[in-house]
Amino acid sequence: MGNNLFPPKPEQVPKGITLVPASYLSRVVYVLIAVIIFIGIYLCMVTFFAWLVYLSIVYPMYSINKFTIILKLGAIASSVMLFVFTLKFLFKKKAQADTNYIEILEEDYPELFAFIRALCAETGASFPKKVFINSEINAAVFYDNPLQSLFFPARKNLLIGLGLVNSINLAEFKAVLAHEFGHFAQSSMRMGSYVYQVNKLIHDMVFGRDSWDQALEEAKNSGSWAVVFAGILSGIVFLLRTFLVQLYKIINMIYASLQRQMEFNADLVAVSVTGSDPIITGLAKLEPASNAMGMTMYQLKNAMDHELYSSDIFFHHQKNIQVLNQLAKDKGKEPTYDYGKDAHLFTNESDYQPPMYASHPSNLQRELNAKKKYVPGIVDSRSPWLLFGANAGQLRNAVSKSMYGGELVNVAKFTSPEEVDEFIQAELQEIIFDKRYCDVYDVRNMQLLDLENLDHYKAISDTIPNLQVALDEMYNVTLKDKMSKFNTLNQELQKLNEIANGQNTVKQFQFRDTQYRKTDAPELGKQVLAEMEPYFEWFKPFDEKILAIHIAMAAKQPAAQQELLDRYKFQNLIIKLQQQILEIQNHLFEDINSLRSLTQVTESDLASHNMRFKSRLKELTTLLNSTNNVLIPALKNMDQNTSLRSFLAKEIVKEPSQGTFQWVNDLAAQLQEIKSRLDRLYHKSLGNILTLQEQIASNYARREEHISTQVQ
Repeated sequence: MGNNLFPPKPEQVPKGITLVPASYLSRVVYVLIAVIIFIGIYLCMVTFFAWLVYLSIVYPMYSINKFTIILKLGAIASSVMLFVFTLKFLFKKKAQADTNYIEILEEDYPELFAFIRALCAETGASFPKKVFINSEINAAVFYDNPLQSLFFPARKNLLIGLGLVNSINLAEFKAVLAHEFGHFAQSSMRMGSYVYQVNKLIHDMVFGRDSWDQALEEAKNSGSWAVVFAGILSGIVFLLRTFLVQLYKIINMIYASLQRQMEFNADLVAVSVTGSDPIITGLAKLEPASNAMGMTMYQLKNAMDHELYSSDIFFHHQKNIQVLNQLAKDKGKEPTYDYGKDAHLFTNESDYQPPMYASHPSNLQRELNAKKKYVPGIVDSRSPWLLFGANAGQLRNAVSKSMYGGELVNVAKFTSPEEVDEFIQAELQEIIFDKRYCDVYDVRNMQLLDLENLDHYKAISDTIPNLQVALDEMYNVTLKDKMSKFNTLNQELQKLNEIANGQNTVKQFQFRDTQYRKTDAPELGKQVLAEMEPYFEWFKPFDEKILAIHIAMAAKQPAAQQELLDRYKFQNLIIKLQQQILEIQNHLFEDINSLRSLTQVTESDLASHNMRFKSRLKELTTLLNSTNNVLIPALKNMDQNTSLRSFLAKEIVKEPSQGTFQWVNDLAAQLQEIKSRLDRLYHKSLGNILTLQEQIASNYARREEHISTQVQ
C-alpha cells in the first residue's frame, strides 16, 4: 500500500498518553478477585453436590422397608439432580456461528491488509489472526474460542462492519481501528473472556430451561412419592438461582467499571495515531448512520414484498445518509463535525448511546477524555472504500446477499441497486411531504374522523367566508411554531422511553438543564405526555377543518370529492388496524414477560400461558378476516385491486404444536411484520390524500379566478 492511503500520525503526541492509570490496574484486580471468588463458590457447589451423591449412595440403611427404600432412592435421585444442575451447561449445544461474518484474505484485499499492518506497527498491537466483514456500523475484536482463551494465549480476530466503512472518512476509520487495536494490546481483554464465561454459566443455571427442568416438573406432577422430593428440590434450586442472580449483578457491576476504563484507554490509543478529533467525529456520525441503515432496511423490506432484492445495500445506505442530512439541513439542524480543542460535539442532552456501544462510557465522557490532552491531527475526508480496491463491489454484493439470509440467498433473484432504487424513489415521492405542511403530518398520526356525518363538515365549512384564505391560514407560522414545540416534546418523550426501556444505557441524564437518574425517566415521561395532551386535543379539530375545507372546495368536483372521502375511509381503517395490532402486540408481550418472570414454571403455568397465546392468535385471525373484502386504493408500487388481507398476511401462524412455544415467536414476528406493512400503507395513503387535496385546491383556485375574471 502506498503511504497516500494511510493518514499520517500527528507530529506532536504527549509522552505517555496511552499509559494506563493506577485506577485501571486496580479495576483489573477487582474483577480478577470477583471471578476467583465466583469460581471458588462454584467449585464448592460442585464438590458439595458430588459429596451428597456419594453420601446418599454409601449411607447405611439400618432397617430395610418400603419407607427407607423410597427415602434412599429419593435422596440419590435428588442429589444426582443437583449435581447435574451445576454441570449441565457443559452439555448444552453450542449456538451456530454467525453466518453473516465473511472472512477476507490478504491476497484479495492487499491495500486493506497493508493499512492494518501499518496501523499495528503504529499502535504496537499484534496483527489479527483473521479479518472478518459484516454489514454492521461497528468494528470489534473477538476470540475464536473464548473458553480456550482463558487458559492459553490466543490471537484475536478483527471484525469490520461495512456499514461503518460507508459512514465515516479515512481518518475516522483509522481512529476506529486504532481504538480496536488498543483492545488488542490490553491484557485485561482476557478478563472479558472470564466474565463472559461466568455470565454464560450463571445465565444457563438461572434462566436456562431444558430437559433437566422438564424432568423436575414431571416429577412434581407425577402423583407419586417423587412429588415430595421434587418439591424440596425445587425449593433448593429456587434459592440457588436467587443467590446466583445477585452474584451475576455484582460481578457485572465490577466489570462495567473496568470496561469503561478500557474504552477510555483504547480511545487514547486512537488519539495517539490520528489526533483527538477523528475518534470523536467518527462517533458523532454513528447516530445518523444508524438511522439511515434503519431506513434502508425498512425500504428493502418493502421492496422484498414485491420480489425486489438489491445486490448492494450500501448503495441505498449512502443515499439515505445524504437524504437525512438534507432533511436536517432543511430544518436548520444540519449535523456539523467541528474540529478543535474547544469544539464539542456532544452534550448531556444529545448523548446518544448506540446499542452496540451499550457497555461504553457516554459519548460526552469519551470526548472529554480524548481532548483532555488535545492532539491536533490531519483531516482526511476520503472514503475508506479506497482500501478495498477492485474487489470492493464484489464484497459489497456478498455481504448484501448475506443480509437477506436463509433460503433467499439461494433462490432470490438479486438485481442492481439502481433498479431497486427506482422502487424506493417512487415510495419516497408518496411519503415525503412538502415543507409547507410544517411537519404536522410527519411527527404524529392523523386522528380518526367521523365520515358518516358529512353534515358536520358542511357546518364547519359554512362558517368559513373564504376557503382559499382559510386553507392558507391553516399552514402558517403559528402552525410551524406549534409543531416545533410538539416535536421537541415528542423527542423528549422518545428519549425518556428509550432510557426507561433500557434501549439507552445511561445511568444519569440531563433533562431540561437538570440532572436525573435512570429511574426518574418513567415519571418524567408521564410529565411530558401530560404536556402533549393539549396538542392531541387540538389535532382532531385541525384534521376535521382541513377535510371540511376540501370537501367544500370539491363541491363541483364530484368524482374528486368521492375519491377524497373513499381515501379518508381507507385511512381511517388503517389507523384502526394499527391501534388493534398494537394492542394485540402489547398483550402478547405482557404474556411473554409474565411467563419469563416465573423462576419456577409449572405445568399449570404453561397451560395458562398457552391459552393466552392462543387467544392472541385468535384475535389476530379475526382481525385479518375482517379485511378479506377490502381493496387497497390506487397507490404507487401496488397492484390494482389488491386485497388488504393478502397484502398484510397471506397466511397466519399455524395452530401451536404440543410441547413447544416456538410458534409464539413466529406470532410475535408476524405481528411486527403486519405492523410494518400497515405503517407503510398509512404513509402511502396519507401522501395520496395530500396530493389529491392539493389538486382539489388547485382546481378550486383556478375556477374561482375564472369566475372573478368573468365578473370583472
